[in-house]
Amino acid sequence: MSSKNGKSSAAIGISDLTRLASADLSAYPPLRRIRSLFLFSFYACGLPVGHIRLLPKSLPASGCIPLPQNHRVTIVPQLSEVVARFETENSSNFVEYAASISEADYARGLEAIGVLLKLPVRLTPRSAAESWVAIALESGIALEHIAAIINDTTPITKHISASACHTPGVIPEKIANRLNDTSERWYAMRCFDSTPAEMQAKLAAEELAVDTFIPVQANTATTLAKDRLMNSLLFFRTSASNASALKSRIAPGAYVFSFSSGDKKPAYIPNDQMLTFMFLVNIGADTILYYYPSENGSSQQFEPKDIVEITDGSFCGNVGIVERLSKDRLRVCVRIEALNGALISAEIPAKFLKKGI
Repeated sequence: MSSKNGKSSAAIGISDLTRLASADLSAYPPLRRIRSLFLFSFYACGLPVGHIRLLPKSLPASGCIPLPQNHRVTIVPQLSEVVARFETENSSNFVEYAASISEADYARGLEAIGVLLKLPVRLTPRSAAESWVAIALESGIALEHIAAIINDTTPITKHISASACHTPGVIPEKIANRLNDTSERWYAMRCFDSTPAEMQAKLAAEELAVDTFIPVQANTATTLAKDRLMNSLLFFRTSASNASALKSRIAPGAYVFSFSSGDKKPAYIPNDQMLTFMFLVNIGADTILYYYPSENGSSQQFEPKDIVEITDGSFCGNVGIVERLSKDRLRVCVRIEALNGALISAEIPAKFLKKGI
């Protein structure tokens, strides 16, 4: 994309920005961190990364932070969300990360994100500022106000720049609100006035846009029991805006867990952690519940290092190696290779095993 005078533009439109903000980059942690830095820059009206490094390590919930060379940051809710999400995903401070990444690595990461998402223009560090200006113009913001906010101190606009914080948040928040985060994440809810199953049915009846998960032991061919692992908890998957609306809607009968600071936005669970938790719950019938078969339930005898096939339970169909036997020899600890080479040891009833594979 080029302008009439031949100078290329690095701006991307609101739809591509929304796609960038919502893209699942969990498989690319370095790019996910760079995406957070880019979004912070955009929400801060195109603030350069070099100035982000000068911010306090703990950002205030609101207000305007002055920076050198007449730059400033108006704290809008989206900035706090970006920081909270980054620090939850990475267990590290956002500003310290901004100070540690080189300009070259930041530029390379942005270019990779642009290629990955097939954006119409090359994504560069200046894309945040150019996109913010383009969207501000689209939104009807006067050019002189845009110039003042982004610190374009030309003779025409210099007299406005000194008072740019006079109405903090009005214009920056208006532009930030144009970019809606539509990505879906997992959240946790504690139910008070109803059981998780009843709340699950209520959400389905009202046709709310959520997927749900209750951590219970899975049924198998040998048991009809379902034991709840975490009393009163229901997990649900939806967008951040829907999670906030649901948090208000269901109170005080249920509570959606929130971040401990800021504006108490619902605290999402990183996707990889939730998938790991769901996997562990799914195999819980073999790792947490014990089956008590009769002594005649299995006529086979097993010894350590025997290769066995698992014929029932959540590990049905897997092949493993016997590690040790229980004292009554009715349960066998089997090592199973799963999850791209990860080894899992599960205590499995002997009658669920077949020897001699």
